[in-house]
Amino acid sequence: MKPITSAVARVAVAAARASHESDLAALELGRGQLAAAKAALDHLAADDEAAVARHARRLEARARSGESGPPPALVPTEKHVAAQITAQRTHAATRAMLSNLEAAARSSAAALAEAEATLKSAADAEHIERLERLARKVIADESALEAQRELLRAGLDAVPGVKPPLNAHRALHDGLNLPVTELGPTGSWDKDWNTPIDARGVLPVDAREYWTARYQQSLTGEDADPTVADVAA
Repeated sequence: MKPITSAVARVAVAAARASHESDLAALELGRGQLAAAKAALDHLAADDEAAVARHARRLEARARSGESGPPPALVPTEKHVAAQITAQRTHAATRAMLSNLEAAARSSAAALAEAEATLKSAADAEHIERLERLARKVIADESALEAQRELLRAGLDAVPGVKPPLNAHRALHDGLNLPVTELGPTGSWDKDWNTPIDARGVLPVDAREYWTARYQQSLTGEDADPTVADVAA
């Protein structure tokens, strides 16, 4: 199975994030609606308590006046009963809605975390692949360089009595160990001919910055700008 690319993974992350943000927005609205339903229920309950308190005072007055017989019933109006049933049912439905929204938000959060983990894995894999390509290039270049050095050694031995050019020693040995007799004409190390070969061709940018820029490009899709040619392309 072909591994997922960071470009595909970024699309999945964006979709998962949009879905999760939508769930969070709906959840926030749902919480507000539940609070409103609870407030309506509490308001009706407070009306009930007030009605009971008023009826209790009437019963007390009736008892003090010596009236006997069963106490008058406190009968709610049809409108109040309907409002109370409606509020209870609305509150129950809103609680169920909120529970569903919370479950959806948890699910989309898990999906987003999984998508982000997949993106990181894809970015890691691409980073490893860049390193592998560069390593193969270095190995190939070293092999080609060694073959050229062997050819140079053969050329130095092929014609006896010919004085080797200055750069022959530098090409076959570590430039840092050049003998004094093979320094440049001025004896100064600030000239190109005295620069050790291994110190030439250094990238004009911090190497760590180069790799972190490329890795960030896999994560975000934004163009990396390390200011050098992509040696790991």
